[in-house]
Amino acid sequence: RTVRIPENEGDAALIIQGLARRKIARRRVIERTKQTFEKLYDDESGVFYYWNLVTGEAQWHKPRILGSRDDCPMAEPDVN
Repeated sequence: RTVRIPENEGDAALIIQGLARRKIARRRVIERTKQTFEKLYDDESGVFYYWNLVTGEAQWHKPRILGSRDDCPMAEPDVN
């Protein structure tokens, strides 16, 4: 990445605003992802997987946007 050096206070303010907006937008996407996916445990394989509540599809890998800090909520266990 190239570091942009502001030429004046106005440019500095625009850079800071852009960074803040980017952080807010990323946080919103992470929260939306957490609402879209549930984390489940597969007894047969012994690993977790992720269920997309919107599409009804499963995937073995955690959504990339969540990174290493965040995770999806665990699904409620089935009560039979």
